[in-house]
Amino acid sequence: MKNYYYLLLLALIFSCNPKADSSKEEKENTEQTSNEKPAELTYIEKLANANGYQNWDAIQEIRFSFNVNNQGKEFKRNWRWLTKDEKVFMSVEGEEVGIDLNKNPDKDVHQAFINDSYWLVFPFQLMWTDGYEYEVNEKRISPINEIELTELVINFDDKGGYTPGDTYKLYIDKEMMIKEWSFFPAGSEEPRISNTWKNYKNIEGVQISTDRTNADGSFQIYFSDIETATIE
Repeated sequence: MKNYYYLLLLALIFSCNPKADSSKEEKENTEQTSNEKPAELTYIEKLANANGYQNWDAIQEIRFSFNVNNQGKEFKRNWRWLTKDEKVFMSVEGEEVGIDLNKNPDKDVHQAFINDSYWLVFPFQLMWTDGYEYEVNEKRISPINEIELTELVINFDDKGGYTPGDTYKLYIDKEMMIKEWSFFPAGSEEPRISNTWKNYKNIEGVQISTDRTNADGSFQIYFSDIETATIE
C-alpha cells in the first residue's frame, strides 16, 4: 500500500492489470479443473455403490432375522439395528438384550452382531472396515455353479477382529452383484463353506441377498422379516 500511494501515477497506469491477471488466473484454474478427471473408484467402492451404499445413510433403523438351516435344524436371531445411534438389540426365543457398539459391548452379543451383519451387507462392511487387502481376478470359475465371474479376494490381516487372518472369495457378475462366495479360515487352503447368493430384494434402495445356500442344500443362511425406518 505504501508503494501504491507513493507511485500514484504508476498505480493509475496499471490499475487494470490486477483484474486482467485475475481473469487470466481464473481462466487457467477453470481450464485446469475442467481438464482434471474425477478420481477412479476402487473396485470395493463400485461394489458398494452397485448394492445401494449411497442409500444406506437414509436408513436409521433396520430390523431383520438371521436364520440358519443346518441339515433341517433351524436357528434364528432377531435384530433391531439403530444405525445412527450405533445401538443394536438381539432377540433369541423372545429374550432381548441390547448393546451400545461404542461402549464396551457384551462380547457374545457383539460377536453375533458382527457375524450376522457381515452376512447381511458384506459390500458395505468392506467400506466401514480396514485391516484387509484385496485383489480382483477376472474370468474365474465359481465354485458351485461353475460359471465365469469376477473373483474378489478379501484377505483380513492377522491382527484384531474375532477371526483374524480369514479369507473370503466373492464371485461377482457384470452388474456387480455377488452370486457366490467361499470362506477360508485362517491358514486353510480349502474353503470351510461355499454358498450361492440368491433372491435379492431391494430394501429402500439397498440390495440384499436373502438366501445363501451351499451346493447340496444341506446348509442355508437366509434373512426374513426385513423392515426399515428411514429419515424423513
